[in-house]
Amino acid sequence: NTEFRHQFINRYADLMNTVLHPNNLSKLTYKIRDNMSPEMTRHFAMWGDTTTNPYGFGGALNFSEWNEEVDSMLSFIKMRSAYARDYVRQEFSLIKNVDVTLDVSPAGAGTIKISTIIPDSLPWTGVYFDGNPVGMTAMANPGYKFLYWKSPNLIAQSNTNSYINLNITQNETFTAYFVPIEYTFNAYPNPFTNSFTINFLLPKDQQVSVKLFSIVGQRIATIVSESTAQTWG
Repeated sequence: NTEFRHQFINRYADLMNTVLHPNNLSKLTYKIRDNMSPEMTRHFAMWGDTTTNPYGFGGALNFSEWNEEVDSMLSFIKMRSAYARDYVRQEFSLIKNVDVTLDVSPAGAGTIKISTIIPDSLPWTGVYFDGNPVGMTAMANPGYKFLYWKSPNLIAQSNTNSYINLNITQNETFTAYFVPIEYTFNAYPNPFTNSFTINFLLPKDQQVSVKLFSIVGQRIATIVSESTAQTWG
């Protein structure tokens, strides 16, 4: 059905943007090359012969030719993505590739899930397809709440839904905006000499740590530490 098709295409795009990305495959190739290199001269001395490969690849007869084969594989990795995406567009009658850039504001306030992946760092750019809608979910980090999405062209008016699903028709940057959660907090007496009482109200159950600082910013005491933090509500 249509929904399965959309998910299938986006999942393929996810893989192309992550584990099958040329940078990742190249790093893996270099790792394999470096692990094998110390043994290859001995390998060819024992097993090498003058038989050539009729298919034109994988027929190295010595260490130098083997290095050339590795270079050929790296070139293939670099060029393969464009061909693979061409095949997908042709098979499913999609319009074009589009660069999708994700970001959050302020930095570190949240993360974004696009299709089935959550980028490790932001801003992040991946390639998806015009003609196949893709879903994006804004997720707040502790201490923040989601406000709205905005992009230069496709979301002209702020969209307050944390999940959006749309067909992306051009290269576009989508920014999820967050705001710090406002906590109700008071301490009395203020100022104090030997003891004081803290009252605080959280909007939802979550872990907290409480530290006491002087007026000049010096930490005086840790009342509730991160290592012993409980869930409060």
